Amino acid sequence: MVPTDRVALSNMQVEKEVRSEDGKTKEVVFGVSPIMSTYLLAFVVGELDYIEGHTSDGVLVRVYTPLGESEKGRFALDVGIKTLTILSEYFDEKYPLPKLDMVAIPDFSAGAMENWGLVTYRTMYLLYDEKESSLDAKQNIAYIVGHELAHQWFGNLVTMEWWTDLWLNEGFATWVGWMVVDKIFPEWNIWTQFLINEQHLGLKLDGMRSSHPIEVDVKNPAEIGQVFDAISYSKGACIIRMLVNFLGFDIFLKGVRSYLKKHKYGNAATKDLWASLSEASGQNVPEFMNAWTRRTGYPVVTLESTGSHDGSLRATQSRFLASGRPQSDDDKELWWVPLAPTTDAGPETAQVLLKERQATIPFRKDRKFLKLNTNQNGFYRVAYPEEDLVHLKQALASKQLGDSDRVGLVNDAFALAFGGYSSTTNALSLLQAYRDEPNFVVWDDIYSSLATLNSLLSEQPEEVRNRLKAFIRSLFGPLAKRLTWSYPENESFNDTSLRGVRQLLLFSPLLYLFNPPISFFSLAVIAGYPGSRSRRRSGGGG
Repeated sequence: MVPTDRVALSNMQVEKEVRSEDGKTKEVVFGVSPIMSTYLLAFVVGELDYIEGHTSDGVLVRVYTPLGESEKGRFALDVGIKTLTILSEYFDEKYPLPKLDMVAIPDFSAGAMENWGLVTYRTMYLLYDEKESSLDAKQNIAYIVGHELAHQWFGNLVTMEWWTDLWLNEGFATWVGWMVVDKIFPEWNIWTQFLINEQHLGLKLDGMRSSHPIEVDVKNPAEIGQVFDAISYSKGACIIRMLVNFLGFDIFLKGVRSYLKKHKYGNAATKDLWASLSEASGQNVPEFMNAWTRRTGYPVVTLESTGSHDGSLRATQSRFLASGRPQSDDDKELWWVPLAPTTDAGPETAQVLLKERQATIPFRKDRKFLKLNTNQNGFYRVAYPEEDLVHLKQALASKQLGDSDRVGLVNDAFALAFGGYSSTTNALSLLQAYRDEPNFVVWDDIYSSLATLNSLLSEQPEEVRNRLKAFIRSLFGPLAKRLTWSYPENESFNDTSLRGVRQLLLFSPLLYLFNPPISFFSLAVIAGYPGSRSRRRSGGGG
């Protein structure tokens, strides 16, 4: 029973409403749901407006908002309809309920929750004002809607067997969220943004001794909250992305479809997904993936010259630790590392796997440069010999590497420097090739790396700090001059995003580094003030 002037929602559609004799309340009867986990049961009662639409399969999709704000749900409604259509096709499994409601709730602490057929969101993650909201807010909404609707299959249709497999819900839904955004908005070049929002976050946390495996042995419910972190979400999404690129997208989907059909309306564990993917691909997926999910950390692949003239290099894998090179007790794990080389001839299509501690890898003798981990698809870092770093700088300067590879080189170079694997000089020298960098994601990571370095040098002599300031001014100066106060009507997505590079805020720790001719106002333009870029994280919920 609810007041007659309130809207009542649940997982299934309303079958009937019966008013009380005094007309003050009404009984709302909902349809019978399919078998589902109890944590997905939800009810919403409130004063709500809505807008609606239908998928091509006839599923009714509604966005419920506070009174008077229904038009702000139009963007999320469009994304939701497209996402259900895309995922129904990809998974070869129609959305199993007759309706999908998405509800905006003020101050919803969890951020978003994937209740089956009744997904709840914090208002900022569902409502978009075409005139007032930022581009970053638009991307956040698109990603979070994709993430939560992925759960309608991965989590709701097939539910994890126990909390140890939480990552099956969250890591997979995180990857799908980005995939859907890329499908709907290809102009956003979203996989490059994935690197700073997910991969670099996962690498940073998993490079610490205090990290934990993706598959955590949860012994009692009191431990559940500890596994809702960047390892389950971000690292989980990264290793799914790595596996997709190793197996091939179509083969991966074939395995996922088999997994969903075998286990729908039931429970499954990580081993069940690996079994379906192995069957679809003919590969030993558990042998490939177990070290990535059951062990803490990830490798750094160090390349060294073999001294021969055939172009080969010696590749050695060891665990990467942000605190410095590991001792033998911390370095017992071996991963299957997909090296995925790119040279001036383009990416190599043949799979090159480093399975042992060390191996000699043949590369083209006449190559002009070599870049491992093409498009940063793998969850690992690479340390290059001096000669190859020189060649990579030339490739960067001549624009021969893609956006993802350029941002990956910056992140690896500074992580290796901060961890004592390489010199800070090497990292700063690499940045010389980025003076004409066009991509806002690359600038985002450059700034983040320099901000960390500036903090680390805070107690160094003034002469050292002044040299760093001068270097940063010379690097960012042309960018500040290029982005004026004028906002062109048809400005590119990249330039619009560049104005809001997350760390370049008015009260940034590096603000004082800039002297004329870079003015305070030019910095405000770079910063996209007011506002900033924020990490896409849906809070503590789904």
